[in-house]
Amino acid sequence: MKKQIEHALLYPNIHREFCSDFVATVTQKLHSLGIKTILAEEKRQHISTKADVYLPEKEAFAACDICIVLGGDGTMLSAAHIACSTDTPLLGINLGTLGYMSELELEELDLLDKLKTGFEYADRMMIDITCTRNGAELETFTALNEAIITRGAIASMLGLTLICDGSKVNRYRADGLIIATPTGSSAYSMSAGGPIIDTKLDAFCVCPICSYSLAGSRALIFAPHSVIEIEPYSEKGGDIVMTADGRYSMPLKDYDRVVIRKSRKKTRFIKLKKDAFYDVLNRKLG
Repeated sequence: MKKQIEHALLYPNIHREFCSDFVATVTQKLHSLGIKTILAEEKRQHISTKADVYLPEKEAFAACDICIVLGGDGTMLSAAHIACSTDTPLLGINLGTLGYMSELELEELDLLDKLKTGFEYADRMMIDITCTRNGAELETFTALNEAIITRGAIASMLGLTLICDGSKVNRYRADGLIIATPTGSSAYSMSAGGPIIDTKLDAFCVCPICSYSLAGSRALIFAPHSVIEIEPYSEKGGDIVMTADGRYSMPLKDYDRVVIRKSRKKTRFIKLKKDAFYDVLNRKLG
């Protein structure tokens, strides 16, 4: 696909050492391609490199053609939660340690030339997470990676009933459950023993955390049109918490329900390399 890119929003991790130097390097490269830079007003005091345009963060996402994220996966998640509402494509340049979501490493900046010669988009599935109590909706969150239902500060085992499309699938005794998207399958879910799902697919992965039974220790994959429901309770009266993408949390009571569906929103990634996801897996896991 060839699209005219005129303005790129730079979204750096301002807590990263030498962040301004990285921004300066990327800015110089973009200017050489005739692309102007936008920086959020909220980040202005942290970045010494001057941008061509300064706007409030949400306006900046709406005004740019693409957003270039400089950081790790946490910074990508932060940008994705705004970009999914403005349909802004994201291009990640890894400054972190793993960088599963990033398309480029710093030494690959020459590939930014493809912003002028042609590139592809890849849409990533997101999930809507609705917490309910006695049938009444408490709050809804949207996540790119996962929803996690786990015990809180008190180390009390959880009972968790898993329901798919109204039918009971399993009942777990565990520290919690992870409901991951394909993007999130290479994050906490993978660490808990879940499978890595090709990000070109749409699917749910339900992975138990430290299950107390061999029969309940297997991860399950569900179709994207499925409606997943989790009903937790604490066997010893401990806290229960639902966390979405490590950014949003919701305290739960016994027998509240967490309902998870495929979201209408999506995160759009810019692809400059062929099958960069597998290249990252090979480099990071090999």
